[in-house]
Amino acid sequence: MYFAALPNNENVGILSAVVAKAPAITVDDGIASLVLGTTNLTGVDVMALTIVNESNIGAGGGPLTFYFADQPEKGSTTSVALSSIATTGGISRDGHSFSGDGFDGDGNAYSWEALGSSKILRGTSVNFKLGLPGQPNVVVANGQTIQVPQGSSYTTLNLAGAAINGGQENQPLTLTFTDNSTAVWTQSFSDWGSPQNYGHEAIVSTQAYCDTAAGGQGQFTNHVY
Repeated sequence: MYFAALPNNENVGILSAVVAKAPAITVDDGIASLVLGTTNLTGVDVMALTIVNESNIGAGGGPLTFYFADQPEKGSTTSVALSSIATTGGISRDGHSFSGDGFDGDGNAYSWEALGSSKILRGTSVNFKLGLPGQPNVVVANGQTIQVPQGSSYTTLNLAGAAINGGQENQPLTLTFTDNSTAVWTQSFSDWGSPQNYGHEAIVSTQAYCDTAAGGQGQFTNHVY
């Protein structure tokens, strides 16, 4: 992957981006093993694995043996810097006034204190790092290019953001690879105040209030996806 181009839709704001590597496949004593990750293993959790019904699926027609680890090794992640293309201040400190239109274009922003400096996407090991308040920290989608770290082992691009003015459906994001081939990833974004549970979308965090440009707070439940 070389870079990703955001949709041309100013109703979509991106707070953070992360690329992830797949779990490593290792070979030990001639046996190839793939560590399959599960979420929140406690020793009593069950991980199901469905195998195609083929009698000769094992090497040389032999059986396959699976071992389930209590703490599976997951693929590593790398944060993608968005500061150079951030266009607006959509995250503010409580009690501090700010200039500009905020996240929603109407003078409302995410609360830094409510969000915290980073969030972990539920069910994965992806750690989304947010931009500091008091400066541009949100990318309002306008067809910008996000440069990503190079390496053939990166298999996933994760974005944290939300839409305004209602859910924004079927937004195209174009991935360009090092051989100049491209692929279009279509994603719908829920409004920051109204989860729609779109495909490939999960709630990263939920806040009970937002900050206003005048330095106050609005009792408005909002989300990052």
